[in-house]
Amino acid sequence: MGICVDSGIKALRQLGYNVVRLPREGIKPLQLIGVQNGETIQLGGLDKLIVSSTLELPNIVLNEQASKINGQKSSDLSIAVGLNILGAIIGSMGGELGVKSQYKSAKSVTFEYVDVTGDAVAPLDVGQYLRNATVDVDNKIVEQYVLGNGRLYLITRTLKSKTFRVDAKASFSGSLELKVPQIQEVVGAEVEVKGDDKSENVVTYHGKVPLVFGFQCLDVGVYDGVISLETTPAGTVAMAPSGEPKNVVLEPDGLLSMKSP
Repeated sequence: MGICVDSGIKALRQLGYNVVRLPREGIKPLQLIGVQNGETIQLGGLDKLIVSSTLELPNIVLNEQASKINGQKSSDLSIAVGLNILGAIIGSMGGELGVKSQYKSAKSVTFEYVDVTGDAVAPLDVGQYLRNATVDVDNKIVEQYVLGNGRLYLITRTLKSKTFRVDAKASFSGSLELKVPQIQEVVGAEVEVKGDDKSENVVTYHGKVPLVFGFQCLDVGVYDGVISLETTPAGTVAMAPSGEPKNVVLEPDGLLSMKSP
């Protein structure tokens, strides 16, 4: 299961995005996501489904500014959940995971997105590319995720950042007095750690590679050898047929849980 629905997730959903549960690199426009039998994986690029096309793949616009996303914060997350997320972020940045010990006196944390940019491909350009394309109907991906018991999605836009600001609250009233030099020593040189002039409880983590935390996608179908695309509203994609929604691209709160092949 994912994190509980909070203000950060709601804000992104209202802007048309779905939230990646644990931000990481490697999620890009024109990638395909497959969902089947309790597994959600990245399957590769859209071009792998095409035998031939009269056009080149659509251009991906890189590093667009996402001013509406900057400054968005999560609600207070329990320290157990929050530190799991923080550990995953630091690990994705290339840092060490021992930072949890520095927050042993905290009861909750919030996350803030800083210096957010995005990569995007225009859905109309995708449609133009596919209009004269020949689909590889013998591809096992088509067989398993489109013609079989599965779902297939195409990522069209992502949100990413190198910087995440973390605000911790103490178990009791007062300051945590987080020691930035000690945190820096623990996480290592791959992650830059900065304190805040106004609060000793706020620490900013900056990595060298942007981590994706939000995305938009289209539902992919194949009819008579032709790919069709349908919009997928944020937070409403591919619910589990029964039981807990653990085998979905988007959990009920709009969280992406993915495994690489």
